[in-house]
Amino acid sequence: MSYNTFKGEILAGLNKAHKDKTKGSRVIAQAYVNLIMRSFEGMTGGGIFLTMPASLGTLQSGLQQVFLTSLTSQTKRMSQYDMWAPYIYAAWVGQTAVGPIGSATVLYTGNWKGTPIPESGNEQVWLDVLIGIMSTHILTLSGTYLNFYTGLVTPWSGVTLLVLP
Repeated sequence: MSYNTFKGEILAGLNKAHKDKTKGSRVIAQAYVNLIMRSFEGMTGGGIFLTMPASLGTLQSGLQQVFLTSLTSQTKRMSQYDMWAPYIYAAWVGQTAVGPIGSATVLYTGNWKGTPIPESGNEQVWLDVLIGIMSTHILTLSGTYLNFYTGLVTPWSGVTLLVLP
């Protein structure tokens, strides 16, 4: 699984939208959904998540709320990434990727845990930390896989996504 395309989508979108929280949250949410779709292609033979596009709006509005809250909050410093967790989990709930060779259903939405990073204004550092959190989160996903040719249902975990082409 490569995060280079994800990183390129984010950097291209944020260069135009970094000051607008609505556009920024849309860029990040769309790039994340695209990453998810690409992640399951090997397991399902090019399958897509049928309901993931519907989760895009919820994810985008959640991220926008987090950005606005983190800008106006005077309370204890909390990792912005931790504030994303409910919206990330909501994006994964009930998802099934269906392709020509099988389907993968997400039964456990994983463990999303972030770390605070100092304000530096450097989007490369921010993006590298985000990719680290995302890649760790994807490893914690799990569910069932139905092979359409054999009819076998087997468990899978996020680690499976690393070993597939």
